Amino acid sequence: MTATALHDDGEIPEGMRRVFRRFERLRKGHTARLPIPEGLWASAAQAARKHGVFRTAKVLRLEYAKLKRMMESAAPSPKRTAVHRVRPARFLELIPLPGGALWAGPVGVPH
Repeated sequence: MTATALHDDGEIPEGMRRVFRRFERLRKGHTARLPIPEGLWASAAQAARKHGVFRTAKVLRLEYAKLKRMMESAAPSPKRTAVHRVRPARFLELIPLPGGALWAGPVGVPH
């Protein structure tokens, strides 16, 4: 299947076309088997996160298992990063006790 056939059939998702063209240039420019540059792997991993590992590996003609490893090692999952991005509160509202009593004990605020 050629790049033109893939493009005409619409099998290359819109967000993956640029990465596809970069891989095609790499493959046409080198007759010997050379390692894929890290930046290109990173772009492929990003496409895999968006379009899925299987589809990306198929379109870009990459080994599924290696692409999956590269995708997983490239960035932590969004669920983990969301937890770490929670900022501590800067404002703490103190509500008076019923009956107007005041609290006389220490109030600890972590830094």
